[in-house]
Amino acid sequence: MRRVPGSYAVLSIAVCLTACSGTGSASPDDASADDGPVPSQALSEVENIVENKDVPEEQLVYFQDGKVTLQEYQEAYGAFVTSPDQSDGTELKDCYHRWFAHTEMAFQTSDPAVLAGEPAEQMKFFDENLRPCLEHIEVAVPDDLEYQDENWGPLMDEAVRALQNGRCVGA
Repeated sequence: MRRVPGSYAVLSIAVCLTACSGTGSASPDDASADDGPVPSQALSEVENIVENKDVPEEQLVYFQDGKVTLQEYQEAYGAFVTSPDQSDGTELKDCYHRWFAHTEMAFQTSDPAVLAGEPAEQMKFFDENLRPCLEHIEVAVPDDLEYQDENWGPLMDEAVRALQNGRCVGA
Protein backbone atom coordinates (compact mmCIF):
# COMPACT_ATOMS: atom_id res chain seq x y z
CA MET A 1 0.00 0.00 0.00
CA ARG A 2 1.25 3.47 -0.85
CA ARG A 3 1.53 5.71 2.21
CA VAL A 4 1.66 9.46 2.09
CA PRO A 5 2.79 10.50 5.58
CA GLY A 6 2.00 14.05 6.45
CA SER A 7 -0.07 14.59 3.33
CA TYR A 8 -3.34 14.01 5.15
CA ALA A 9 -2.25 16.43 7.84
CA VAL A 10 -1.68 19.22 5.32
CA LEU A 11 -5.02 18.63 3.72
CA SER A 12 -6.80 18.44 7.05
CA ILE A 13 -5.22 21.69 8.14
CA ALA A 14 -6.22 23.34 4.88
CA VAL A 15 -9.80 22.16 5.26
CA CYS A 16 -10.04 23.22 8.88
CA LEU A 17 -8.54 26.63 8.16
CA THR A 18 -10.90 27.05 5.23
CA ALA A 19 -13.92 25.87 7.22
CA CYS A 20 -13.14 28.23 10.08
CA SER A 21 -12.88 31.16 7.71
CA GLY A 22 -16.14 30.26 5.98
CA THR A 23 -14.54 30.30 2.53
CA GLY A 24 -13.23 27.76 0.12
CA SER A 25 -16.25 25.98 -1.27
CA ALA A 26 -15.35 24.85 -4.71
CA SER A 27 -17.47 25.20 -7.79
CA PRO A 28 -18.96 22.07 -9.35
CA ASP A 29 -17.39 23.22 -12.59
CA ASP A 30 -13.84 22.81 -11.23
CA ALA A 31 -11.69 20.52 -13.35
CA SER A 32 -10.95 17.02 -12.13
CA ALA A 33 -10.84 13.49 -13.36
CA ASP A 34 -14.42 12.66 -12.28
CA ASP A 35 -15.02 10.63 -15.38
CA GLY A 36 -12.82 8.14 -17.10
CA PRO A 37 -10.74 5.28 -15.82
CA VAL A 38 -9.48 5.22 -12.28
CA PRO A 39 -6.03 3.65 -11.85
CA SER A 40 -6.10 0.30 -10.05
CA GLN A 41 -3.77 1.65 -7.32
CA ALA A 42 -6.28 4.44 -6.69
CA LEU A 43 -9.12 1.95 -6.42
CA SER A 44 -7.15 -0.08 -3.93
CA GLU A 45 -6.60 3.07 -1.83
CA VAL A 46 -10.34 3.77 -1.75
CA GLU A 47 -11.14 0.13 -0.96
CA ASN A 48 -8.49 0.17 1.77
CA ILE A 49 -10.09 3.19 3.41
CA VAL A 50 -13.50 1.52 3.42
CA GLU A 51 -12.14 -1.81 4.69
CA ASN A 52 -9.71 -0.50 7.31
CA LYS A 53 -11.41 2.61 8.61
CA ASP A 54 -14.65 3.06 10.47
CA VAL A 55 -16.27 5.21 7.79
CA PRO A 56 -19.21 7.12 9.27
CA GLU A 57 -22.60 6.43 7.76
CA GLU A 58 -22.82 10.01 6.45
CA GLN A 59 -19.88 9.33 4.09
CA LEU A 60 -20.62 5.76 2.92
CA VAL A 61 -22.65 7.00 -0.05
CA TYR A 62 -19.49 8.45 -1.59
CA PHE A 63 -17.74 5.06 -1.57
CA GLN A 64 -20.44 2.98 -3.28
CA ASP A 65 -18.75 2.84 -6.69
CA GLY A 66 -15.22 2.37 -5.37
CA LYS A 67 -14.04 5.91 -6.13
CA VAL A 68 -14.67 9.41 -4.84
CA THR A 69 -15.33 11.95 -7.56
CA LEU A 70 -14.82 15.69 -7.39
CA GLN A 71 -18.58 16.19 -7.15
CA GLU A 72 -18.80 13.74 -4.23
CA TYR A 73 -15.82 15.41 -2.57
CA GLN A 74 -17.51 18.80 -2.91
CA GLU A 75 -20.80 17.45 -1.56
CA ALA A 76 -19.05 15.98 1.48
CA TYR A 77 -17.16 19.24 2.02
CA GLY A 78 -20.41 21.19 1.81
CA ALA A 79 -22.01 18.91 4.41
CA PHE A 80 -18.99 19.39 6.66
CA VAL A 81 -18.80 23.19 6.51
CA THR A 82 -22.50 23.59 7.23
CA SER A 83 -22.46 21.17 10.18
CA PRO A 84 -20.07 22.54 12.88
CA ASP A 85 -20.36 25.47 15.22
CA GLN A 86 -17.29 27.34 13.97
CA SER A 87 -16.48 28.64 17.45
CA ASP A 88 -15.93 25.24 19.04
CA GLY A 89 -12.72 23.50 17.95
CA THR A 90 -13.82 20.17 19.43
CA GLU A 91 -17.05 20.23 17.49
CA LEU A 92 -15.16 21.21 14.35
CA LYS A 93 -12.90 18.16 14.71
CA ASP A 94 -15.85 15.85 15.40
CA CYS A 95 -17.79 17.20 12.43
CA TYR A 96 -14.76 16.91 10.16
CA HIS A 97 -14.45 13.22 11.08
CA ARG A 98 -18.18 12.57 10.77
CA TRP A 99 -18.87 14.40 7.51
CA PHE A 100 -15.63 14.71 5.52
CA ALA A 101 -12.38 13.08 6.74
CA HIS A 102 -12.67 9.71 5.01
CA THR A 103 -14.07 11.17 1.80
CA GLU A 104 -11.23 13.67 1.69
CA MET A 105 -8.62 10.98 2.32
CA ALA A 106 -10.05 8.79 -0.45
CA PHE A 107 -10.23 11.66 -2.93
CA GLN A 108 -6.77 13.00 -2.17
CA THR A 109 -5.17 9.56 -2.49
CA SER A 110 -7.01 8.41 -5.60
CA ASP A 111 -7.95 11.30 -7.89
CA PRO A 112 -5.50 11.39 -10.82
CA ALA A 113 -5.62 15.19 -11.11
CA VAL A 114 -4.82 15.61 -7.42
CA LEU A 115 -2.03 13.05 -7.53
CA ALA A 116 -0.45 14.70 -10.56
CA GLY A 117 -0.08 18.04 -8.80
CA GLU A 118 0.33 16.88 -5.23
CA PRO A 119 4.04 17.55 -4.57
CA ALA A 120 3.99 21.10 -5.93
CA GLU A 121 0.70 21.95 -4.23
CA GLN A 122 1.81 20.46 -0.91
CA MET A 123 5.06 22.44 -0.97
CA LYS A 124 3.24 25.64 -1.90
CA PHE A 125 0.77 25.16 0.96
CA PHE A 126 3.59 24.35 3.36
CA ASP A 127 5.65 27.39 2.37
CA GLU A 128 2.69 29.78 2.53
CA ASN A 129 0.97 28.47 5.66
CA LEU A 130 3.06 26.10 7.74
CA ARG A 131 6.61 27.36 7.36
CA PRO A 132 5.66 30.75 8.89
CA CYS A 133 3.97 28.96 11.79
CA LEU A 134 6.98 26.73 12.45
CA GLU A 135 9.37 29.64 12.22
CA HIS A 136 7.12 31.61 14.59
CA ILE A 137 7.49 28.88 17.22
CA GLU A 138 11.22 28.69 16.48
CA VAL A 139 11.29 25.28 14.81
CA ALA A 140 14.14 25.05 12.32
CA VAL A 141 12.87 24.40 8.80
CA PRO A 142 15.52 23.55 6.20
CA ASP A 143 15.60 25.96 3.25
CA ASP A 144 15.96 22.97 0.94
CA LEU A 145 12.98 21.04 2.35
CA GLU A 146 11.40 18.82 -0.27
CA TYR A 147 8.03 17.13 -0.31
CA GLN A 148 8.23 13.77 1.47
CA ASP A 149 11.94 14.01 2.36
CA GLU A 150 13.13 12.78 5.76
CA ASN A 151 12.18 16.09 7.43
CA TRP A 152 8.69 16.30 5.95
CA GLY A 153 6.78 14.02 8.35
CA PRO A 154 8.24 15.38 11.61
CA LEU A 155 7.74 18.99 10.47
CA MET A 156 4.16 18.28 9.42
CA ASP A 157 3.46 16.63 12.78
CA GLU A 158 4.92 19.63 14.63
CA ALA A 159 2.90 22.07 12.52
CA VAL A 160 -0.31 20.17 13.22
CA ARG A 161 0.38 20.16 16.97
CA ALA A 162 1.22 23.88 16.89
CA LEU A 163 -1.97 24.72 15.03
CA GLN A 164 -4.09 22.56 17.31
CA ASN A 165 -2.55 24.16 20.40
CA GLY A 166 -2.96 27.70 19.08
CA ARG A 167 0.78 28.38 19.04
CA CYS A 168 0.73 29.75 15.49
CA VAL A 169 -1.34 32.81 16.28
CA GLY A 170 0.50 35.85 14.98
CA ALA A 171 2.62 33.86 12.54
